Amino acid sequence: MKKLLMLVLALSFGCGETPIGMPEEGFEVLHERALEDAAPIADINALVEGNTGFAINLYNQMPLNENIVLSPFSVSRTFSWFQNGERLQDVFEGLFGYLPDSDATKTAFNSLGVKLMERDESEERMSIFESRDIQWLDKSRYTDEARPDGYDNVHTFDFAGDPEYAREVINTWIEERSRGLLTDFLDPGLINPDTVSVTTNTIFFVGNWVHDYVERSINFSGRRGTKSVAGFGNETEYQHHVGEDYTMVRIPYTGEYSMVAVMPEDFETFRSSLNFRGFRSILSTSSRGLVRLSIPNIKTESQPDLVKAIDTLRENGGYNTTDTITGEYMETYVHKVVINADKDGTTAAAATVVIGYDNNAPEPVEPRVINFDKPFIYFIIDDATKSILFVGQFVE
Repeated sequence: MKKLLMLVLALSFGCGETPIGMPEEGFEVLHERALEDAAPIADINALVEGNTGFAINLYNQMPLNENIVLSPFSVSRTFSWFQNGERLQDVFEGLFGYLPDSDATKTAFNSLGVKLMERDESEERMSIFESRDIQWLDKSRYTDEARPDGYDNVHTFDFAGDPEYAREVINTWIEERSRGLLTDFLDPGLINPDTVSVTTNTIFFVGNWVHDYVERSINFSGRRGTKSVAGFGNETEYQHHVGEDYTMVRIPYTGEYSMVAVMPEDFETFRSSLNFRGFRSILSTSSRGLVRLSIPNIKTESQPDLVKAIDTLRENGGYNTTDTITGEYMETYVHKVVINADKDGTTAAAATVVIGYDNNAPEPVEPRVINFDKPFIYFIIDDATKSILFVGQFVE
C-alpha cells in the first residue's frame, strides 16, 4: 500500500490536461469542463441526504452472507447524467434522491465533487479522493451541435466501426483512473455495433489513518464458525458507542474522512432495519474515550448485480417499471469495487504518551475493549458533508 500511495501522488499531481487512457486516434472531444463549486449549500445538503438514502437502500439489496463492498456515490453520480428535464423525473427524484430540478442536481454534484476532493495539501500524509466522469457517444449519432444539454467531458467514438477497440480504450481509461485496481472492466461483447453511449464514473480513495497500528489476530465468528483472522488495532481515543443493539467505532483518516465500523448484536435484523435516520443516528450517538481496538483486515472485490438491485428498488417504489432508467435505450449496468484496509494501508505519525500519577491521583481510566469479532458493516464517509463514499460488510 505504501508503494501504491507514492504512485498515486505522482499520478495525481503529474497529469497534464490530456485525459489519461485516451487513444491518439479514433475519438473526438465534444466538450470538457472542469468541476465548479457553484451550488447553494442547501442544494448540496439536500443532495447528500438523498444520496445517503439511496446508499442505504442499495446496500440493503446486496447479499446477506458474503463480504461485499460498493460505491453508491459512483452509481448515483453516473446516473445523474441522465436526469434531463422532466423525463422520468419521478425515477430520479424518488429512487436516487436527486433534486427536483435536473440542472440543480448536476450543479450540486459538481460542487460536492469539488468539496470531496479538496483537502489541505500541507498535510504530510494526505488522504486522497478522486472522482472522474466521462461519456462516450456514438459518432454517427452525435455532433457538437447535438450534444445533450448539461453533458461535460463528452467524447464520440465509432462504436459500429470498431467496438472492440472502443472497449479497450474504455477499459484502459478505467484502469488508469483506478491506479490499476480495476482491470479488464468491460467484458468482450458488452461494447458492440449497437452501442450508442457509454457513461463512466470512477472514484479512487487512499486513506491514511490518523493513528498507528500493530498487527493483531482476531477470533472472528462468522456463519461458518469461529476462526482466527489477520487484523490490526491499537489503544487510543476514538469516537465510539457500545449499546444493546450495536457497537460502533469511528476510525479517522487524515483529511477529514472516516471509516465507521458498526458491529450489530443481530446482524440480519439490524441490516434490514437500517435507513437514513438510523445511519445519521449512528454518526451522532457516540462519545470519545479510550478504546483497545481490534478489527480484521478487509480485502474485498465485488461486482454486485446492479441491474437486479435497481430494478427491485424501482419495483418496490413504483417508479416507471415499464421504462429503462435513461428513458431511451436498453441498458446494462456494471459496478465493480475493490477495497483493501489493513495496518499497512495507513501512514501515521507515531506518538508515545506516558502519564504519571502520584499515589493520591485517580487511577488511570481503563480502555474499553472493542473487538470486531463477528459480522460488521463499514462505511467510508466524508466527515464534512457526511457523504457515503463506500459501504460494505465483513461477514466471513
